[in-house]
Order: sequence, then structure tokens, then C-alpha cells
Amino acid sequence: ADRNLVGAWWPLIEQAAEVCMGESGHPGLRWLEDLSLMSSSGLGSSRYAAYLYANACAVAGLRAASRLAKVLNKSGAAAAWLERADRIANVGILGE
Repeated sequence: ADRNLVGAWWPLIEQAAEVCMGESGHPGLRWLEDLSLMSSSGLGSSRYAAYLYANACAVAGLRAASRLAKVLNKSGAAAAWLERADRIANVGILGE
């Protein structure tokens, strides 16, 4: 990855990842600790509490953000985002 490009976009990447963590206070996504899933403001989550589509998007976004954080040697953010993505995927979605 182009380190300069990632650095230029870092504030947006970081903000998006924090929203995907579900604890930023953003009204669009919130973390459901007991389910290990995200709940969104979308129709699916309104009906089912935690919808697969929103959670799959959060997993993909967090994993991508984690890889980009590694490019900038931001290991703390990379680890936290990957851990949350894996928890959503493995515990919340797959029930492992």
C-alpha cells in the first residue's frame, strides 16, 4: 500500500473504523455486547435487532482498516479493529 496515500486518508479511515466499532455514539451503528453483533439504523436491524448485512459490512470495513493501520505502524488500532471484526464474524455471526 502507498504509505503517503494511506496517511492522507487516515483521519477518514480512523473515523469510519471507530463508527464500525459501534461505540462512537454514531446513530447509524451500535455495538450489542450480549450478541457480539452490530445493530444499524437500517430496516433489517430495525426488524431483527442485528442484521447480517450490517455486520458483514462492519467486519469487512474493520478488517480493511486494520490492514491500513498496519501500513502506518498503528498496531494498537490495528489489533483492536481486527479483534472486533473477528468477534463479530466468529462469535456473533457463526456462533463459535
